[in-house]
Amino acid sequence: MRSLRRLRRPALLLFLATLGAGVIAGSVFVNQFGVSRSTEITRFALDRWHVWGPNASLFWRAVRLRLSSPARDARAALSRNDRRFCGMAGIGLFFPGVPDGDMDRLNAQFGHRLLATGCVITSEDDERYRQAAYEYAAAYNRTILAAVRP
Repeated sequence: MRSLRRLRRPALLLFLATLGAGVIAGSVFVNQFGVSRSTEITRFALDRWHVWGPNASLFWRAVRLRLSSPARDARAALSRNDRRFCGMAGIGLFFPGVPDGDMDRLNAQFGHRLLATGCVITSEDDERYRQAAYEYAAAYNRTILAAVRP
């Protein structure tokens, strides 16, 4: 039991030292820039580093799409009898990976779910997300299309 206390003490001291350094650095930051400006700078930094904020959300959504398997997801959807296509909407609705002539008929017959909407790209992370969504939707839709085509 005594050895456990010895192991805990250095960890506690390290934690308290780190916490104290953070408090000191934060107070210096607030004194130098003011409360509202320091909050703005902190939010900008967190968003830029993909920790918190709207761009961080787009960044991590793009990462999740790139790491997922659209063919496996489509097969799982088919096993649940979900034959909806993945669509994207800018000025109009379109299904990546589906021929233009078939899109209206397939949408009426099976429906769709949207991955991305809007026609204005607001940031690099938005562009990365839309590219990842397009690639995911194209592969997903090709798998669904192969299963529903007679």
